[in-house]
Amino acid sequence: MNKLFVAIAACLLCSVSSIVLAAESQIVLPGMYEITSGIADKPIKTEACYSDADVKDLPTLLLKMEDKLMQKNCGAEILSVADRKAEWRTECKTQFVTRTTVGSITWGDAHFSGNAFLKMGRIEMAYQFDARRVGDCQ
Repeated sequence: MNKLFVAIAACLLCSVSSIVLAAESQIVLPGMYEITSGIADKPIKTEACYSDADVKDLPTLLLKMEDKLMQKNCGAEILSVADRKAEWRTECKTQFVTRTTVGSITWGDAHFSGNAFLKMGRIEMAYQFDARRVGDCQ
């Protein structure tokens, strides 16, 4: 009887710990996010659907935020991370242009926000972003 109890307890413990570890490995919850971005006096609102794969780690989430034309040509580097805050850098290269963005991001379960500085050729732009989960993906 004791062996059966120990075996059942061990199985339950393994199940619970795997659920906790899976939840901790996501940056934010998957789902539909309303994103406000741009320069302070001209914000732009968009929506984006983030899947489980999109939110599995910070570099993946940052690359998913890049525009669709450049995503495949980008790499993300995390410069520092502490207490759900990070400094990051992305670089996107095509045969025509190189775009470098550096920024910071803060996140919670259903929210992330930050600021960034983008440089592409002679173009330089600072902007903010704020994303809030509004539901499940359609």
